[in-house]
Amino acid sequence: MTDFSSAALDDYHQLNKFDCGVPSLNEWLVAQAYRAKESGTAKTYVWTLAGSDQVIAYYAIAPHLVSRNEVSGAVDNSFAMRSSGLWRLLLLAQAV
Repeated sequence: MTDFSSAALDDYHQLNKFDCGVPSLNEWLVAQAYRAKESGTAKTYVWTLAGSDQVIAYYAIAPHLVSRNEVSGAVDNSFAMRSSGLWRLLLLAQAV
């Protein structure tokens, strides 16, 4: 069995060999993930093999605000506030 480790993206993580087969997802991880972290627009989590810093998968989430008028009628009755905060999944990629 292979052990994996999951953590928030940090400076020690190695991104250079990551390739999920989708160039735009590879490029986002290398060129934008740290910038998004610093600006607070997204938070990226990575998976590595135990004992390694090489990223083999990642996902990114971003804060999102949902207003009451965006919620369907079935849920609307229990949506007491005008708006509610949540995290939206932005990207999900695994190395091939």
